[in-house]
Amino acid sequence: MKSFISNLAVGSVALMSYSSAFDAPAFTRLEQNTRTVEWASVTRITIAQKSSRKIRITGPWMDYISAVNGSGGVSGRNIAQVADKQSTIILDATETAPRGTKFISVSITCPFGGNFLGCTAGPVSIPIRVFESGPITSIAPSGTVPPNTEMNFDLQGEALNVAVLLPRLLLLKNASIVSKSSTTMRVRGTTPACGFIDVALTDELDGSEFPYRKGSQLQSVLAGTICGTHLVPPAPTYHYCPPGQVWNPASNACQAP
Repeated sequence: MKSFISNLAVGSVALMSYSSAFDAPAFTRLEQNTRTVEWASVTRITIAQKSSRKIRITGPWMDYISAVNGSGGVSGRNIAQVADKQSTIILDATETAPRGTKFISVSITCPFGGNFLGCTAGPVSIPIRVFESGPITSIAPSGTVPPNTEMNFDLQGEALNVAVLLPRLLLLKNASIVSKSSTTMRVRGTTPACGFIDVALTDELDGSEFPYRKGSQLQSVLAGTICGTHLVPPAPTYHYCPPGQVWNPASNACQAP
């Protein structure tokens, strides 16, 4: 009898926030942590291949999520009940997750007595969109190229036909895509005055969050030199003078102060 009364009390406390509603489990708001906004409200969660995304789900019984049922290369972990009717989850997408829209689901474990207020243990579907992420496997020319020069760069990689230039990381001036296929792309632009060049791409449906990955064999491109006077920064030089003397850079010698 004591156990029953105790369970009833715990269940009553847990269900206080649902006392005025008899809604079945469902989400009313989806949010995701982005590069520029802590929580952006979205109609579907977006994630790129081989990446992770923290999301927040709000709605009736969404603080009772007990598992994430992955699908199409997208899985979930680190479920945390953060507020009334609200949980956060970290989603992971594999490198081979197919691009496009799909659904995952979350399982609900109803609290004691929750079935009297509309809670059901069935899954709740969450819409997901997976973005492409390449990678870019090669670029030509590579190595050192002329600075301040308009020229073509030929890229090879995966899914380049759905890629666009990513302005926030692009280091070519007046860059444009001349042609592209699923495995090749030609980009034309003017090299900077100095420094390394990044021909950055992203999925055409993404916006500006997830850049295409770089393959392990991708070589760097340098416009003339690094932004300085040497290709390789010089090692620091130290001068040690006898006690009572200091280094004079004008005479390149130690002397009395």
